[in-house]
Amino acid sequence: MGYRTFRLPTESEWEYACRMGTTMAFYWDEDSNYSQIGDYAWYSGNSGSRTHEIGTKEPNGFGLFDMSGNVWEWCQDWYDSYLSGHQYDPTGKGEGSNRVKRGGSWNNNARNCRSANRNRNNPDNRNNNIGFRLAFSRTPREKDIFSPFELARSRTIQEYREESKGIFPRRASNRKNRMPDKDKITGPGLVSESRRFWPVK
Repeated sequence: MGYRTFRLPTESEWEYACRMGTTMAFYWDEDSNYSQIGDYAWYSGNSGSRTHEIGTKEPNGFGLFDMSGNVWEWCQDWYDSYLSGHQYDPTGKGEGSNRVKRGGSWNNNARNCRSANRNRNNPDNRNNNIGFRLAFSRTPREKDIFSPFELARSRTIQEYREESKGIFPRRASNRKNRMPDKDKITGPGLVSESRRFWPVK
């Protein structure tokens, strides 16, 4: 993968990449009766008790697939209770016995695939419902790399897709969600999905 150093995302980076600055239960909607989750996630209600190829469900507004369901995703942070008060890009405690995992999986119910749901495991644990997603931080040379926020400010996801000239391979169906303004978001880092790497700050 060249000269870059890849790593697990912090928990705050992962949640920011998943939520895109929104506060809904899922990145597509509140979906309180779970009527839409089948369009976006593999979970216990539709997975057939197995993992599935990435990208076969709808992406979120950053073009990231499978942020909910399919497999849990390891985070860099050691698991601990959240600290009280506002935190900007927290990285968790320095040591522990269990690392955070996020997103839910193919054998979890819909509620456990919510954007805010947290779980943990010992990092030595191996299971067919746990995976990972890599991240890297931009170098000074990469500051001008394409940023979704340059196109996404106050636009619907569909408008964003059209302006990004078809860079996403699948059509997003959550047109009513509006991408948040960059200056209203305090999000960290850089996140990746499959063969694509997105700066999110």
